[in-house]
Amino acid sequence: MTARGALRRWNSLRPHCHISQVLLQPALEAFESRTLLSAVTFAVNSTDDAVDANPGDGVAADSLGRTTLRAAIMEANALNNPDGAVINLPAGNYGLTLAGAGENNAASGDLDVKTKITLVGASSSTTSVNANSLDRVFHVLPGANFTVQNLRVSGGSTSDVDPLGGGGIASDRATLAVNDSIISGNQAAGHTEDYGGGGIAVIGGSAVVRRSIIRENSLIKNAATEHGSSRFGAGLYALGANVDILNTTVSANSGHEGAGLANIGGGTMRLSFVNVVGNTSDYEGGGIQNELSTLIINSSRIADNTSVNVGGGLYNFAGNVTLNKVEVINNETGAKGGGIWNSGRATAAIGKVTIANSVIRDNSANDGGGVGNTRDSLLTIRDTTIADNSAVRHGGGIANINTESFAPGTVSLLRTTLSGNTAGQYGGGLFSLKNATNIVDSTIINNQAFEGGGLANLDAGTLKVSTTRLENNLAANEGGGITNEMATTILTYVTVKANTSGGDGGGLYNFAGNVTITASSFTGNTAASEGGGVENTGRATAAIGTMTISRSSFTSNTAEVG
Repeated sequence: MTARGALRRWNSLRPHCHISQVLLQPALEAFESRTLLSAVTFAVNSTDDAVDANPGDGVAADSLGRTTLRAAIMEANALNNPDGAVINLPAGNYGLTLAGAGENNAASGDLDVKTKITLVGASSSTTSVNANSLDRVFHVLPGANFTVQNLRVSGGSTSDVDPLGGGGIASDRATLAVNDSIISGNQAAGHTEDYGGGGIAVIGGSAVVRRSIIRENSLIKNAATEHGSSRFGAGLYALGANVDILNTTVSANSGHEGAGLANIGGGTMRLSFVNVVGNTSDYEGGGIQNELSTLIINSSRIADNTSVNVGGGLYNFAGNVTLNKVEVINNETGAKGGGIWNSGRATAAIGKVTIANSVIRDNSANDGGGVGNTRDSLLTIRDTTIADNSAVRHGGGIANINTESFAPGTVSLLRTTLSGNTAGQYGGGLFSLKNATNIVDSTIINNQAFEGGGLANLDAGTLKVSTTRLENNLAANEGGGITNEMATTILTYVTVKANTSGGDGGGLYNFAGNVTITASSFTGNTAASEGGGVENTGRATAAIGTMTISRSSFTSNTAEVG
């Protein structure tokens, strides 16, 4: 027997790298011939990066007889056991040192997974796999099934010739599970196609992330190769995939579109008990971006995220988003939708956002400090508090804006409170422009703006308010409670009380628009100029203001005139 053969035979007997024995049932063999399979188990005993000497021989060992992580993955791939392979990693730092990106058999560069493998570390604080920027860390090929447990995945980096992205893990039309792990310090570089996933990229297939941390991953712009491509999801990028994220924190990731998470291309992403905090986008979707896809968020927190353009916390583009028991707090954008921005697509796909039992607080933007809705999209909010948000221009709490050639979008509020929001120009609580707004059984209190302290409805917008209380709102100029300019406002069973304007219309100011007031009360409102309760005026160029009042009361309102 050669020395090599003897070493192989000795290695095959070592308990740390054996294949679990095939289980035979002699008593049953008399009745049927059947083989019961079990998972292959490998125990890694070296932190070095070396290839398997003979893939497929049942032994995960390099030329020195060591069971390395790379050797174990290569052997598992070669065996392709239907019940999969379990690879146990003791505490340590497993650094990748064999350069050679683009190879798909785990012989160099990233660790390619081509079968069913479960990789189990001692704990995410003591066991790490670091690619040392040679390549991504793990590449899960089509049809494979890969589980990462108790592990830190870091130091991955994709090049600008790699279209997959996924600096930490790229799962390509495969099945991925990440449990009790940390995905951190990975990056994906620019490419001519859309790409993403500094930490994780899920391209088709499915993924589940449980009790994990995705943090400090990034997307690197390469102006020479990108040519207008998009960079999605520095933390996690899902393209046409089915993704569940549970009891996980996504934090301090930096990217371009959806710095924390991006759900793109018709997939479904579900979040439960997830913290999306402190992520930064140089474009849109500081925390999360959802595009032409479905996003469902329950019992989670979106906080302290920033973007330059729209959607400091969350940006929905022509997708469907549902939030229930979600806190959207202290997010910021330089443009629109400090907490959330909802938009449609020019080619008829509308954005739909439904928010229930949630809190949207302390967010800031140029327009729509708390939430923004644009084009012909639909925003439905119920049983929610929108408080202490701020806008430099319009809509401290909510901005509902349609400035282009779209059918009217709609914002609907039910049993919702707008409180303590501020706007530098129109609509401290809510601003609507050319869109429809419906408010039922809600409270609008202590909001401030230059005009329309509580509500502002402009330029062919339609505002319908019923069984709602507007109280203690303040406008520096007109419309302490409500401003209606060249638009239509209908109030039914509304209480307008103790609002103040520095100009006209302490309770309501109508300029060249149409207002109908039915079964409502105006009490204790104050205007520094005209119309303590209401002020109705027209436009010099023949546009008149029309106000119809029935079964309503006006008491204790004060103004310098009227």
